[in-house]
Amino acid sequence: MKCYQLTSNRFFRVRIGQLCLGLVGLIGTLGWAVAVGGIETATAQAPSVVVVNAASFATDVLAPDSIAAAFGSFATTGGQTFTAPSTQLPSTLGGIRVTVNGIDSGLIIVSPTQINFVLPANLPDGPNSFVVTNADNTTRSTMITVQRAAPGIFTARGNGFGAAAALVTSDGINYQATSNPDGSEREVNAGTSSRPTYLVLFATGVRNAAAINPNDGNGVAEAVTATVQGVPATVIYAGRSSGAGLDQINLILPPQLSGLGSLRVRLNIAGRVSNAPTILVGGTPPVIRADPITPGAGIFGVLSPDDQLQGAGDGSGRTYYFDAYRLTTTAANTTVAIDLRSVQFNAVVAIAQQRTEGSLNFLASDDNSGGLGNGRLENDNALLLTVLRDPGNYLIVVTSADTDPNAVGGYQLTVTTGALQTISYGMTTSGATISNSDLVTSAGNRLDAYWFVGAAGDVVQVRMTSAAFDSFLILNAENGNLVEFDDNSGGGTQGRDALLTKTLTESGNYVIIATPFEPGRTGEYTLSLSKLNVMAAIGGEFLTAAPGRSLSPVSEVEDGNLRQTQFDRFASRHFIINNRE
Repeated sequence: MKCYQLTSNRFFRVRIGQLCLGLVGLIGTLGWAVAVGGIETATAQAPSVVVVNAASFATDVLAPDSIAAAFGSFATTGGQTFTAPSTQLPSTLGGIRVTVNGIDSGLIIVSPTQINFVLPANLPDGPNSFVVTNADNTTRSTMITVQRAAPGIFTARGNGFGAAAALVTSDGINYQATSNPDGSEREVNAGTSSRPTYLVLFATGVRNAAAINPNDGNGVAEAVTATVQGVPATVIYAGRSSGAGLDQINLILPPQLSGLGSLRVRLNIAGRVSNAPTILVGGTPPVIRADPITPGAGIFGVLSPDDQLQGAGDGSGRTYYFDAYRLTTTAANTTVAIDLRSVQFNAVVAIAQQRTEGSLNFLASDDNSGGLGNGRLENDNALLLTVLRDPGNYLIVVTSADTDPNAVGGYQLTVTTGALQTISYGMTTSGATISNSDLVTSAGNRLDAYWFVGAAGDVVQVRMTSAAFDSFLILNAENGNLVEFDDNSGGGTQGRDALLTKTLTESGNYVIIATPFEPGRTGEYTLSLSKLNVMAAIGGEFLTAAPGRSLSPVSEVEDGNLRQTQFDRFASRHFIINNRE
């Protein structure tokens, strides 16, 4: 068994302890034999085998000497499941053999529907042939794309999402898991500058990154960029761990994240971004002044230099004034529409759940959706539509956009509850109406909003038709991030119907916005929500948004070396309270 020591970030010379994890322990911790919910039997139109990064479940690129998983229909000996011994991975297991470019792969586990294996270490970059030879000598084959590094972080539930399968330590001797036995997050301490908390991640596809000095003891750390909720984190080791194909990343948690709740961790290697599992960071957050807000009652407020402050999470030193309002709900799955408008600054609104111990869990934010009109964002106002799952206390934050630090000026805030209708797969809402009493953006678009529960891997299709107006559809995640939109892919008279199809990457609630393309339009429409066959969609999305209709201000953007969504950019901020305190 090979062990890697944790070191300080100063010249990597100060030993503070060792972390030793054997392959046997990691089989339980990381869930090598992960299952994919929703993966269905292959159809005639689908590939016979699908190969993914075993940590992130990404299908686009795989790295040599990394752990991967293949899904399909396989013939093992006796139709049984076989697990390799922990000491050495065989090239044949249960009658199954896997080759890439004709080179044998080490097999971890094989079953009639799934094979976990380690790719050969000497594969060239680019397209590579992948072949599974079954126990009955039939084969399953496809092409995979190989790149030197393709990071994926293992998660507690073994599906690429949710809590990270990770450890924290402050002394290199005592370690705490960041997840509970049921796969949920377990609270950790952010540490301090004088006594930092070290986060130990387990990953794959990292070891081949280009190291400036391969012999300096930090592995390929200088080639790996890490952030926690957008805040840069110092990487002190990145590279091989114990176990075939298994990598390890040791980083220092940024202390300023104390009390900010569930936070996403990301890795970036030469522009290749990992999945983003979460850790729950506890501690005492700053006390935030908040005024009560009553749904339906508009508030006229002003951002000023006397207000509380947020600091940017990107190390830039930028600050943002903010006001906070307290919303209390008494029912589960309360839907809200939070409308924030200002002509003096670029408005951003966010909502966080206030936990009983005082920490905050940011749930959703919006930057520009309130300016929707004519299929684009015509101003910088915000309209956040989301679902508050649990009854309790919530904090609504009014502030300015990343590009508008220390902005001041007046604003109008309105909160509406019961703003979204429930819809589920297979439902059609015939005879629905866009009317003058519906929600309206500051650009004049009337809209209806719906929400549904989706699972990672679901291929959803939303169709909107109307004889009264040109239909426009938007699909958002419950955190406010844009997932997809469409204007005219549904055809109809003069291409006025909307149709969007998208494979969901995360489980959770999703929001559908149904609206006329042009402001001021009203009338009847029909909306339907369907779930399509999963395997038929693997290998590429069905449709993309109509050309020339850009909603990019609320989509994923480049922020330094990492792609960050608008929600991540906002949630990475930390509270300073007041610049005069």
